Amino acid sequence: MKLAFLQIYRNFICELDAIDNGVPMFEGGEPRYKISTHLSARIGKLNPSWQDTNSDTDQRFHMAMSVAGKEFVENVLEVACSWIAARDHVRLALEKAASIHESREILLLETFCPWKVHLDSLEMEYDVKGVAKVVIFNDGNSWRVAGVPVTPTSYVGRKFLPTPWRGLRDKELCQVAGIEDLTFVHHTGFIGGAKTKEAALAMALKSIDFADE
Repeated sequence: MKLAFLQIYRNFICELDAIDNGVPMFEGGEPRYKISTHLSARIGKLNPSWQDTNSDTDQRFHMAMSVAGKEFVENVLEVACSWIAARDHVRLALEKAASIHESREILLLETFCPWKVHLDSLEMEYDVKGVAKVVIFNDGNSWRVAGVPVTPTSYVGRKFLPTPWRGLRDKELCQVAGIEDLTFVHHTGFIGGAKTKEAALAMALKSIDFADE
């Protein structure tokens, strides 16, 4: 039973937990966890078990085609309906960065959108690679301040939120940070929350000025 649990954890739970909590995939050149839920893995799981001698391989092949086809269509629709619009939002934030702070290290997105990949390529287009350190965005009823990762898929940030704030919430966080209306800072420091845009901006300003020891 314990061995089965460990295998399920390694093959499924560990990946989801690590991604959700911002755990870097590599340390010292070695992977700390593996990705096992990608399309190829899901297609592979449709192959019959070595113990299954009566499986309908044609039916399984058509199931695999359906899974792959559905994901392809979803990707096309995502690019056409969402990806391009998100790029325009990030471009505007990049162009207005100097109006938020003279350093251009803070980007403001009035509406949340997937920004990491767009920022990475647009920085090269505008020749400002590495300048942006944190991104502020609206998350419905609140605001978020997120550190810009060194690469779009990295969990290592150019500048994360100050170490003394990490893992704190609400009144305790506000007291330590000296800013009202803050709600949380993740224990890794890659993201924090605020009730208002003004509080989020104050959080971002203090973050880019903070020097970790």
